[in-house]
Amino acid sequence: MQVTNGPSREAIDDVEVVLEELQSVVRALTRTPVHERVLSDLHVRIDRSALLVLHKLQHAGGLDVRVTDLAHLVGVEPPAITRKVQQLERAGLVTRAEDERDRRVVRISLTPAGAELFARARASYRDLLVEVMAAWPRSDVRRFADLLERFSTGLSREVEE
Repeated sequence: MQVTNGPSREAIDDVEVVLEELQSVVRALTRTPVHERVLSDLHVRIDRSALLVLHKLQHAGGLDVRVTDLAHLVGVEPPAITRKVQQLERAGLVTRAEDERDRRVVRISLTPAGAELFARARASYRDLLVEVMAAWPRSDVRRFADLLERFSTGLSREVEE
């Protein structure tokens, strides 16, 4: 009897397919034509990094997020996020305020206009996925959503440890 340590060759091959397909999805969703399509739906000029900042703010509750925490969420250094926040503030999409207890700390909040713009961008991305999966049986979409949620939860747990 042969005892194996770790996943089988077939399991590794399956994971290689998953990895390749995930990379393909990320490439497709981050391509300029997809962003341009979203922008045409929004009727506003905003870059992908600005949309990412709005997304992270919305996901964090939209109110009183410290600049350093926002930089961590976006995956950049605080000076880079400060420049992006200044751009978004000039556009009326976020506000900056000094922390009342520690004036060195700056807190960022979505404005109603920022929250509305993010909601419209999200709807545009959602509409794209609805088109992609239009021919799928509802049960396949549900199963895909369940599996993707399970994968996302497991991956988040793994990388946060």
